[in-house]
Amino acid sequence: MVEKEIICSLNSEVTEEDRISQRMVYFALVNNDLDELKVAFEYIYNLYHDHLHSLALTKVNNREDAEDVVLDAFTALFDGIMERRKIGHIKGYLYKLFFWKCMDYNLARKRFHHAYSLTDEIENFAEYSTFIHEIELAELLKKVLEPQEIYIFVHYAINGEPLLEIKQKLKLKHVDIFKYYKKIVNKLKKGADEYYGTKI
Repeated sequence: MVEKEIICSLNSEVTEEDRISQRMVYFALVNNDLDELKVAFEYIYNLYHDHLHSLALTKVNNREDAEDVVLDAFTALFDGIMERRKIGHIKGYLYKLFFWKCMDYNLARKRFHHAYSLTDEIENFAEYSTFIHEIELAELLKKVLEPQEIYIFVHYAINGEPLLEIKQKLKLKHVDIFKYYKKIVNKLKKGADEYYGTKI
């Protein structure tokens, strides 16, 4: 179930609004009050929607698709809450869901020529930076991926280099780099479930 107090490694960057949203959901679940839960979820939606939407616009093709990705992330959050999943930090969990939804979107549409970066100027997105630390991405990469897979993921997903250029640099002549990247993403999802106890 959702924890009463936020559990994360960066408590200094947790806002009072984050703590309020966490407690609202916790007490709604304890009271088994669906109306109370709806109010709590509306609070969460209003708190994080605009920021996620602005991020989505940098990750997907158009405004309509950006809104779909954001709504998918909120729907998955609501489902996780209703399924009584253990969530130590609602915001961190929501942003993690959003991250994977964006990746799923781009993989499904094979938009590999669009550079998928976490953000071009990460220092301008303090909240997004918090999310990246929250899921300890670097640690997860080391636990789950082989060195070559880490190289591909970092250079494509973070540095924004085209996959075909990465393929040439690594001299992967007989490899379908797009399928290989999809395999890397699936390994990361499985690893997130195993190491962070959160199925996405």
